[in-house]
Parts: sequence; C-alpha cells; structure tokens
Amino acid sequence: MKSSIKLYVKDMIKNPSYLFIVIGYLCITINSIFKVKSSILESDMPEEVVEFTFQYLFFTLIIGYFLFLVMTGISSIVVSDKLSGRCEMLLANKVSIELLMRNYTITIFFLCVLPIFIYAVVLLGIYSFSELNEIMDKAWNVGNLFFVLGFFIFSLSLIKMIIYICLILKRVEIIRSILSFSSIGFLFIVMAPVNFLCNQGWILTGYALALAISAILIVLSVIFLLVILVMKKNYSNERVVLSFRQ
Repeated sequence: MKSSIKLYVKDMIKNPSYLFIVIGYLCITINSIFKVKSSILESDMPEEVVEFTFQYLFFTLIIGYFLFLVMTGISSIVVSDKLSGRCEMLLANKVSIELLMRNYTITIFFLCVLPIFIYAVVLLGIYSFSELNEIMDKAWNVGNLFFVLGFFIFSLSLIKMIIYICLILKRVEIIRSILSFSSIGFLFIVMAPVNFLCNQGWILTGYALALAISAILIVLSVIFLLVILVMKKNYSNERVVLSFRQ
C-alpha cells in the first residue's frame, strides 16, 4: 500500500499538468492579490468592507485551488489507471476495491492538501506583512477553525465520491471533461449563497463569513457521503471490472 502511494506521488511530482496547476495558480493569483490590495487600499472603503473582501478572497482562492488540484490528480491517477488497464489488472489480481480506493484517496488528498497548506501560508504572509495587518487581525477568529474543519471533511468526501464515480463509469473518455466542468460548478455552488448576500448589500463579519462558508461545505459533504453510501451498496470488484469491458 505504502509503496503504491509513494509511486503515485513521485509520478505526480514529475507530471507537467500538476506542476503547472501548483505553480501557475500560485503565481497568477498572488499577482492578482497585490493588484486588488493596491486598488482597495487606495479607495475609501470602510474597514469592515475591506475585511470582508480579503477574507472572502482568501476562502475563494483556497477552494478554487483545491478543486483544480483534485481535477488534475484524479485525471492523472485514477483516469490514467483506468485507461491504461492498470486498475483492471489490480482488481483481477484480487486487490480489494477498498484497498484501491484507500490508495487513491490518500494519494490525491496528500497531493491536494500539501500545496494548499503552502498556498495558505503564503496568502497569510502577504496579509500579515502589509497594510492589511491590523484589519486582518480582526478577521481571523474562531470561525476560521470551523472553516478548516468543514474544508477537511468536504475535501475527503468530494475526493472519495469522484473516485467512486470514475471507477464505475463506462465511457472513460468523458471523465476528464466532467471533472473540468465539475471543478467550476462546485466553486460556484460553494460561493453562490455568499455572492447572493453580497448582491443584497449584506456585508458579513469575518466570523459570520467563515461560518457561512463552513456550513455550505458541511452540507455538501453530507450530500457527498450519502451518494457514497448509496453507491457502496452495489459496489464490487466485478462491477468495476465490467465497466472496462463494455
């Protein structure tokens, strides 16, 4: 199990698509943050609006980064294994579906969470060592702990659900397209309620914003877990193997 996970991780570190997402997203968004920071600080926005804007931007960028990493990881590992026949070979050699799922889930979760941790540290560093320091000190509160918890549950349940779906889909060629659209769709679903409140002129405090996004992530996680439970009832090595042959 450990050797398989290490092999996947080594392959992904050399994967150009994964490296492009890891490095490219970081560079592009950091540059955008500096531009937004300059324009907002030069304006006459109230302090609470500035606090809301940058914390909202932080949450959006973290979730967006995660979704792109998930899309790349699953496409490069799970989909590639299915197209190459490696997945079928493992299952045919009596490797249990539970072990295969565990390997995929741990690998992709690690490959997503590590870059996000580094990214979050960089964002917080930009906020801390700038004119936003005093404002953002007020924004970071216990509500952010709920966000971390909600994000952790959301990430695991989403990764596991997508892997389950990928393994039983018969038309493998459409999986990458589905993942591309899903990453954008999930980001819209997560942020839509908060966008609605903003459009209505309601500016949430840092604590309320963190709780609102955490609640959305938890609700989505519950939905994903229910989907997993339903699929798990009829899940077996045979069913996955049959998806290769038809």
